[in-house]
Amino acid sequence: MLELHDDPVNWEYPPGFDYDAEQKRFLEYANAFGTTLHLNPKAETGICIQDASFHSQLMFAVDGGRTHA
Repeated sequence: MLELHDDPVNWEYPPGFDYDAEQKRFLEYANAFGTTLHLNPKAETGICIQDASFHSQLMFAVDGGRTHA
């Protein structure tokens, strides 16, 4: 089944997926999210995310300043 859906060119993300546009959209969302909820989450995207099944994440400070994704 995996070989049936494998793509020799688009192995990191599906055809038509605009990685740069999605990162920009995520950062816009993160900014709006933080502003709306009066939070200051740390946005991690781009080259900071490697070998993962997602392209971006938000992290929030919890007890004692530790961060939690």
